[in-house]
Amino acid sequence: MSRYRRAGLPSDNGMAMRWSQRNLRAFRLLLVIGLLGWLGRSFWLDPYFELGKGIRSAPGTRAWERRDDRGRRAPLPVAPAVPSLVGFAPEAVIVEVRPRDFQPSQIRITEVYYHPPSHGGQDEFVELTNSGAEPVSLAGWALRGGVRYLVPEGVVLAAKASVVICRDRDAFNRHFVEAAEPIGVFDGGLRNSGERLQLLDDAGKAQDDFVFRDTDPWPIEADGEGASLQLRDHLLDASDPLAWVGLVPSPGRHESASAADLKLSVFGVRHQPAKPGPDDTVVIGANVRGDLRGQRLQLRIEVGGEEHAFPLGEMLEGGIQETDGGFLVRAQLPRLPVGALVRYWFQLAEADDSSGRWPRGHAATPNFACFVSETDPEGLVPVYGLLMEPGDIRSLHEGHGGNQLVPATLVFDGVAYDRLSMRLRGAFARRWPKKAYKIFFNRDQLFGRRSRLNLNSGWRDPGMIREVLAYQIYGLVGAMTLQSRLVRVDLNGEFWGLYVEVEQPDKRYLEEQGLKDAALYKADSPRNQSDERGFDSDFEYTFHYRKETKEERPCTDLISFCRALQSPESRRQLFHDPEVRERFINYLCGTAITQNWDGFNKNHYIGFEAGDPMRWFFLPWDLDRTLGDHWSWLFDETRLSIWLGTSGNPGVTGWNRVFEAALSDPVFRGEYLTRLQQVLNEAFSEDWIQSGLAELERQMAGDASEDRRRWGGEQDWRRELGRIGEVLMERRRYLLKAVRLELGR
Repeated sequence: MSRYRRAGLPSDNGMAMRWSQRNLRAFRLLLVIGLLGWLGRSFWLDPYFELGKGIRSAPGTRAWERRDDRGRRAPLPVAPAVPSLVGFAPEAVIVEVRPRDFQPSQIRITEVYYHPPSHGGQDEFVELTNSGAEPVSLAGWALRGGVRYLVPEGVVLAAKASVVICRDRDAFNRHFVEAAEPIGVFDGGLRNSGERLQLLDDAGKAQDDFVFRDTDPWPIEADGEGASLQLRDHLLDASDPLAWVGLVPSPGRHESASAADLKLSVFGVRHQPAKPGPDDTVVIGANVRGDLRGQRLQLRIEVGGEEHAFPLGEMLEGGIQETDGGFLVRAQLPRLPVGALVRYWFQLAEADDSSGRWPRGHAATPNFACFVSETDPEGLVPVYGLLMEPGDIRSLHEGHGGNQLVPATLVFDGVAYDRLSMRLRGAFARRWPKKAYKIFFNRDQLFGRRSRLNLNSGWRDPGMIREVLAYQIYGLVGAMTLQSRLVRVDLNGEFWGLYVEVEQPDKRYLEEQGLKDAALYKADSPRNQSDERGFDSDFEYTFHYRKETKEERPCTDLISFCRALQSPESRRQLFHDPEVRERFINYLCGTAITQNWDGFNKNHYIGFEAGDPMRWFFLPWDLDRTLGDHWSWLFDETRLSIWLGTSGNPGVTGWNRVFEAALSDPVFRGEYLTRLQQVLNEAFSEDWIQSGLAELERQMAGDASEDRRRWGGEQDWRRELGRIGEVLMERRRYLLKAVRLELGR
């Protein structure tokens, strides 16, 4: 039997030949289709694929490539890791241990209820206690830090008594029915992530001054689990995390908790100067509470990849005895060169778990760190210094399609944020030679109050500033927006690029907007269907939206909102609140001016405040396809409709149901037109455009040309700024004319 018969085909040679020819033609056709598909993926979907002025991302490879002056391909250079420090002499480290002078005040902050599990945080409070035998007048005393309150005349705190200052009197009285009436209401609110609190007497002298955190070793029971922070004993230092315990809130009834089981504690660890320069001598300091005699406590320092241990307990042989105030430890390091990263921590030599280590061994950041940098970095934009190992750099940039996290250290303004994580960000942008990054800070070492940084490359934008300008325009018209700015990134001491930093909308952002209890959703549909349409099943919403805050709540607010949009009767209630209307009208104005056609069925946030009736808001996101950019890739679009986002005037990928519902109402439409005209005449003026572009040009001048030389793209970026100005002027003229026609004047 022939091979054709075995395959179920005719054994006739002619039939076999015709079959073979047909398959050969089919194979050739598939080959051509595949080649066209590859070219389409490389050029049509990414028209800048080979237009990077000498730099390309090699298809089918896992390496970056650069063409040299002769057109030859060569690996894109990656900056080396910071080398081991030469000349660091461990024997030159001077360590001193001496008694600490700590005198507790008679009036102390003894309880802090900073993260109630419900009630929107309105029942927060701070308790003050008089531990003395005599009453004390609190007139003129003040709370400062995260909250502000000045005690009025006539308030006297009796001996061994406590008083409470709260955030909201009604909420406090509803929740703590048996508690005494608060003496006052403070301004502001206590952050869930931690806060500085100061108690100042009537002369302005600090009687208590400490920073509490929501991470171990601070009592985690107080972080949204129903407990409050309560001071164990008024003689203990409030800066010591182990001086606090998490217990059921008891406002106005402070009782000292047991302090007998307190073990050795190391707290208040820091280095001075906080931002060391090349001419500074670094001194590491810490407070130690407990008996050091017989304890093999060590200061450990890692520098240049080498670890050194310095015993502290043995230094007490000279006769230093245990004191109520504990001990102060100081270690003076030898002078370090620029680029030195010093990691340090305290540890019991015999400890076999994290309880004998400060910071804890299981902490996200298991060490403290300082970095020696130039004191006055050049340039007009903030400088972020990244420190990474070469292998981690390669791993990061090889993972084009995934979200692989790699470790890094970020240095900003002399402060080292150590052992953070970063990954590539974006989707389409991952194919560009200059990548965008998302940086995740550890919970125990936030960047100010931020947990994430978004660094967009701006590579595809010939002017590199469209995204920055677009966020500024949303803010200019009064819409809720995010902070965005140009920053410079250096990698291991070498220039890496000029980037667009965009603020991350998260719990911190909502707190700063006065929306602490709001639920925020990211429109993140892989099918471009997160346009507030109604779905048949509740589960479908979780596929097209990602919840960013209040994850513990069900998505009923989003589902109810989207389904209410389907009915004209219920739709009107969604726009009834004056503040909601104003916020969304301003968002529409920002969208019209920037021509944000890419944010209708993805690339935006929608949020809902807690309570009834439903109050909601929109937030712009991913504004790189704005200010002249369109599907034509020419950056010269200025005449998109004033009704952009409705079903009759969609973007490239679709339209939005909230835009449609709002602008189909004649009254709302008139308010929108009136507001847009006001914005164009008073805020988005020719002077604003010219001055804004001039300021950005001034900021970019030191780094933009260097960025283009490294990564390619539009070399004459100043000419492109002129083009952006022309686009903005033309867009403004077009909108003014369109508004006048619609209003009939």
